[in-house]
Parts: sequence; C-alpha cells; structure tokens
Amino acid sequence: MNASLTVTSSSSQQVNVTGTVTNNTPNPASNWQVAVALNNSTLSQGVNNAEANMIGGQAVFSPNSNASVLQPGSSTTFTFSVKPTSTSNFTPTISLVDGVANGTYGVGTKANGIDAIAQTAATTAINVAVAYENNKLANNGDANYLQYDNLLWTAQSYAISGNTIVFDPNMPGYNFVPQQAMAELAFAQQNPSVAAYLVDGLQSCFIDTSSNFIFNFRAQILKGLTSGTTTTGSINGVVFPAADYHPSGYNVNTVVDNYSTVGLGKGGTTITSTLTSENSSSAVEDFWFGILTYTYLNAFSNTTAVAAKYGPQGTAAACSPFNGPGGTANPYFTITLNGSQVAARFQGVGAQGYNINKSTIVIDPVAYMTPGVQYDAADYELGPQINPFQLSPTSLYAITQNSSMWAIETANSQQTWGQFSLPVTMFGVTKYQFVDQGAIPPGTTFDP
Repeated sequence: MNASLTVTSSSSQQVNVTGTVTNNTPNPASNWQVAVALNNSTLSQGVNNAEANMIGGQAVFSPNSNASVLQPGSSTTFTFSVKPTSTSNFTPTISLVDGVANGTYGVGTKANGIDAIAQTAATTAINVAVAYENNKLANNGDANYLQYDNLLWTAQSYAISGNTIVFDPNMPGYNFVPQQAMAELAFAQQNPSVAAYLVDGLQSCFIDTSSNFIFNFRAQILKGLTSGTTTTGSINGVVFPAADYHPSGYNVNTVVDNYSTVGLGKGGTTITSTLTSENSSSAVEDFWFGILTYTYLNAFSNTTAVAAKYGPQGTAAACSPFNGPGGTANPYFTITLNGSQVAARFQGVGAQGYNINKSTIVIDPVAYMTPGVQYDAADYELGPQINPFQLSPTSLYAITQNSSMWAIETANSQQTWGQFSLPVTMFGVTKYQFVDQGAIPPGTTFDP
C-alpha cells in the first residue's frame, strides 16, 4: 500500500491537493489511512472522496461511506485543500501510509481513523507480557531462566497453527510460559481479522528476517502493571551475546537500569514505560542499553526446530509478529531509543553511554482488553459510552474487572447496546463476551 500527493493549484491563500492511494498488496483492502503532515498550513473545508480527522496534529484521511473495497493493483484518489500560515514550507507531505502492516486488515471507525486490528495486536502484546511477568512458572534450575522474559515478543517464540499463532513448544523457555499468557494470545485471535494480522506478521518474519537474530524485549518493566498505577523498579544490564564486542571489564551486574511504567489512568489512552540507565561505577558505561536489544538464537540450546521455520534469504534483523506483515512498524506499538523510533525490523544493539541513555515504549491499547476500570478523555467511566473497540461485537471480551459493564456499539450507522455478561474460558482464564441487546430504545439516556 502506498500513496502520493500532487498539488493541482497553489496560491498564498489556498493549496489544492490530490492524494492517490494504491493497493500493491495481494489482498483486497477494506480500509486505508494516509497521515499527512500539514506543515505550515491548516486543513480547509472541501475534502472529497475521503474522510479527514485531525489525530496527533496530522490530517488522517480514510475511506468515506461511499468508498468501495480497494482491490489488489487498483488505486483511488481523494482531494483536499489547505490554507498556508507561512510563506514557506506550507505544502503538505505524507508522513505515514497505513496499509501493508495494518490497513489491509483494518476495520477502523470512520470517526477516529484508528485501525482497530493493529491496535488490538499492540494490546495483545502488552497483555501477553503482563500475564507472563505476573504468572511466570518457577525456575527449576535453568541457567537461562532470567533471559526467557526477553523472548516474549520475538518471532522465534511463535508458530502458526491453523489460522492463528501460538507459542512454539520448541521456543527457549517454553516450559515457563503460564496459561494466562497463552489465554491472552488466544482471546485476541477469536476475531479472525486479528488472527490474520498476527499470522501474516509472523509469516513475514519467517520470510524476510534471519532466524538467528532475536527481538530481545525487556519485559520485566511490565511486571505488576495494573490500570491507573505507576510501577517503578530496577533491573540489571542486558546479558549480551558472548561473541559480540564489549568493553574490557564490562559486567552487567555493575549496570543498573531504572524503569517507570504508567498504566492507563483517567483520561489516559496509552501505557508508557521509560527505562533509564544508571551505572554503579562511573568508569563503566552501559554498553547494551535499551528496552529493545537483540541477542542470538544460538545462545540457547536445542533450537534447530525454531530455526527451521525461517527461509534461507532473511536479512540480519530481529522481528515481531505484533508489528504485522511487511516490515512497517505498528503505529500503536512504538519503542524509542534516545529519541529515535526503533524500526520494525530491528538491527541495532541498543545504546552505550554514561548515565545519558533513555528508552521508552508506548502502547495505545484497546479499552476492555486492558486491566482495570478505564475512563474516556472527559473523565467518564467507560461503560454506557460509545464502544472504543471497533471490532465485531461478537468478538469483544472484557476482563473480570469490567464484567457486566454496558457499552454502545456502532455498526452500519446503527447504534446497539449490550453488556459484557457471557463468561468464556480459555486455558483456564475466564473473560466476559459482549452480548448484543439490540437497538437502543428511543429516548434512552445514560448517567455516566
């Protein structure tokens, strides 16, 4: 999926632009989003053949109600106008085309331009990691026990089973994966679009990356995470690959990395965790710092079956199925290192320095899938509100804390209401499915 902008006319008062979106994927695209940086201009009236929403300071264009499915190889156009606010750098430019990794599967609401499939994948990544960290099975003497936490999001840890992805029984540390983490992965994939996103993302990893490079995420920063709380703590430095260069005398036990993780609070929309480095000795730099680093598969034993899932031509990069297919980073699943965003296909070792390193992960989660009571931007509890989870109502699940909550779901311009009242159990974990109660009776009002 790609897009381009063409200026059809321009003056000091108005710039008229035509956008072209082309589906270069092998699948029909029911949704696409084109994020446009307006630069020194403001969006004017007169958007045609698309809907525009301002999200994060950018104009995000998506199909309107008259748009048809964009078939493979076909294109569509939309037009809009902007008003310059400066005499220079006022021409809009494309900042993100959402299609390869997300839009092909997206059924995002036209009201906010959010791709609910990609957002659900990001939420699933968080839920799997939190469930693992809070329920990881006890060590039985395995020397690599502490390193297994870091493998939770890497492609090596998963396999394709039918139309879903599952934890690979051959993955290093599989015996310590708790049922709760398996359940989180399974619940999300009850929706076939989410399952397809993760399956295609994993298959993409197997095709275009190397089996030997592991997406080494420091999941310990999510231990104890609950909604509306901040957890803090410290962890030792990364156990780096033995074959890689490191300073003489470097010892991970002399490096202390501090983290602060903020769960969803009132009015909050993201889960944010920040990791900073602090050395116990000023003479020792943190050489392998970051929320995301890499390590080698061959650092673990008996991994022949894991490596066999990969093709022979993969690039030397680490990969995660939660980014989706195509190597485009999931916009709701971002990791930065010293201010720069980490790419979907990660090839770096992290950062090095003396007390100057900072790494942050931001997850924009789906309400009802994350722990605890949640609130909208107006500080109202999410209950009798329009449902922010824009997937099929039959595939909505709430955790125990949100069971029996009411929600309003909008489909085909028809609002219906329902309640999370049907218990569903997977891997011994119970969640509550949304039960549609039909059209909202005329004149009904809600007390927030």
